[in-house]
Amino acid sequence: MLKVENITKKIRDRTVLHHINLQLAEGEVLGLIGPNGAGKTTLLSLLSTTMPLESGDITVDGLSVRNHVNEIRKKIGYVPQEIALYPTLTVFDNLSFWASMLQIKDKHKRIKDMVQLLHLKNVQNERIERLSGGYKRRVNIAVALMHEPSILLMDEPTVGMDLFSKQELLPFLKDLSKNGTSIIYTSHDVEELLYLSDRIAMLEEGKLVFNGSVKEAKQEITLLQGIN
Repeated sequence: MLKVENITKKIRDRTVLHHINLQLAEGEVLGLIGPNGAGKTTLLSLLSTTMPLESGDITVDGLSVRNHVNEIRKKIGYVPQEIALYPTLTVFDNLSFWASMLQIKDKHKRIKDMVQLLHLKNVQNERIERLSGGYKRRVNIAVALMHEPSILLMDEPTVGMDLFSKQELLPFLKDLSKNGTSIIYTSHDVEELLYLSDRIAMLEEGKLVFNGSVKEAKQEITLLQGIN
């Protein structure tokens, strides 16, 4: 489904990604780990097409990002680290705005579905600026799922979430993957990654230093310190 081939990325004079090769199958969850500055957010930005590709290639269902960027964008949902919402608008108005931007055909039904799926009914008329961090994250995720993408990119989506919100979100993501959505998920929470992931990939100083099963990752002390 998603294939990353020999990607290298420079920002100013610094090479932040070195010859990255990855694949993601339909319904697979890839946990992407690494220290701060390892290149995780840069990689997700390239995959989401919000950052220009310089070398190598990214293909989705056989389509290259170099020639089919608009088609690929329709297949990808991106949950960035930062809250990408309008703070003075309500939850409903934010969802309505993005549904219009994404040209959702039956946007009112889709908004209703997202409100139900992400448990936003009680806050749908609240302004974003008045919400807790956990609810802001939920709305961020709802926006990313609005167009029913086949690939979901999530950059530390549970930062600022309370325990209850996390306990609701993680099974929801599991169900998404079981229904065919492919997910790349970054987090510093090892328990989250072990619960969600089918495979683990690790970046270090822009290099892919590990790519294997969760079982193999557990055996790597340097990857998952203290996890048996």
